[in-house]
Amino acid sequence: MVLTVPVKGYFEEYCYFYVSDSTRHGFIIDPGAQADKLLDIIRDNGLVIEKILLTHGHFDHFGAVEELREKLNCPVLAHEKADLFLLDPLMNLSRQCVGDMIIRDTVKFKDGDTIALDEAHSLRVIYTPGHTPDSVLLYNEKERM
Repeated sequence: MVLTVPVKGYFEEYCYFYVSDSTRHGFIIDPGAQADKLLDIIRDNGLVIEKILLTHGHFDHFGAVEELREKLNCPVLAHEKADLFLLDPLMNLSRQCVGDMIIRDTVKFKDGDTIALDEAHSLRVIYTPGHTPDSVLLYNEKERM
């Protein structure tokens, strides 16, 4: 199951939940803002979030990461080039919009890696530089999404 949730901080963006229907375990992708809203969805749906995944390092895609990481006690994963943005408020655009934001201590993935939830649910990392040098798509081959 994929839940698409609009979140609004400086910009309105989408955050995604990738969750197994049977186990209710899953990932949260690009939590850009509104950590309380996302935590309510997790609680109300009985979800267990195992990892936070980032598709690139702009602040509007990671604004809620620190609060979620603390409350959910789960790792944050990002592309191997993501620190160029995650550790630099000028590059991640937070300094220009909301004040300095950085994300430390991420687990790195690279093109072709598989991020597995269980035997039936996994996402393949597809490196897609362009928007930023650390941009990725996360693709589920089985479900073609």
